[in-house]
Amino acid sequence: MDRDGESIISGGGDKLVRLWGYDEGHCYFVGVGHSGAISQVAVTPDKAKIVSVGTEGAVFIWDYAQPRMLSDL
Repeated sequence: MDRDGESIISGGGDKLVRLWGYDEGHCYFVGVGHSGAISQVAVTPDKAKIVSVGTEGAVFIWDYAQPRMLSDL
């Protein structure tokens, strides 16, 4: 969940990062890129980026405001 409690970020065995609106329960972004299950997701304190970590060892950085992948590490 982000700091404001407005959105929830999820990831798991389906290899997808999802950004959900907390109040309406609507998924408004699905991020594709990981080739392994997603083991961790986090939002930066300034709500600028989402970071996801997969079991394959990849770390992806996503734009929070206009959800899209920015880079992979």
